[in-house]
Amino acid sequence: PNLKQEFLFEIHSAWGKIFLQCGDIASAEQKFLAINPLSREEIIKAHVNKGLVAVAKNDFSEAHGFFSKAYEMNKRNVMVINNLAVCYLYNGKMHEAIKLYEQAIFSDPKSSLHETLLLNCATLYELRSNESKKKKIELLKIVSANRADLEMSIELCLKL
Repeated sequence: PNLKQEFLFEIHSAWGKIFLQCGDIASAEQKFLAINPLSREEIIKAHVNKGLVAVAKNDFSEAHGFFSKAYEMNKRNVMVINNLAVCYLYNGKMHEAIKLYEQAIFSDPKSSLHETLLLNCATLYELRSNESKKKKIELLKIVSANRADLEMSIELCLKL
């Protein structure tokens, strides 16, 4: 795809996300469908956009399908991982959500140690069991070994 195509896709995608934030799902869908994705990255973003629309419609099963497609195309995209895990959680599959977070964090800590993933994983550990301390200590160890420079919010520090 040429630069004009990429630019138009990004503009329509951003415009659609603004409509979603305003609660105008129909206009968001129109913007997302206004231009066809051509590159691999655009196809991933198109799946993400469709997933976000499904979340806005409170249809986490449909959203899961779109985020799964995006995940299969790029298993290192932290935003996709997080959205897919949230869909697992809302579909009553907390263990699958934890497994996805752990797989991302422990298999590729250099690129997957993001505050959102860590915070959500630690929260799910607490929801799952009273013995979450051991699992959270494992998270701290992997952070210190791989991303000691990671700046964390007070909320995350307290959670861990």
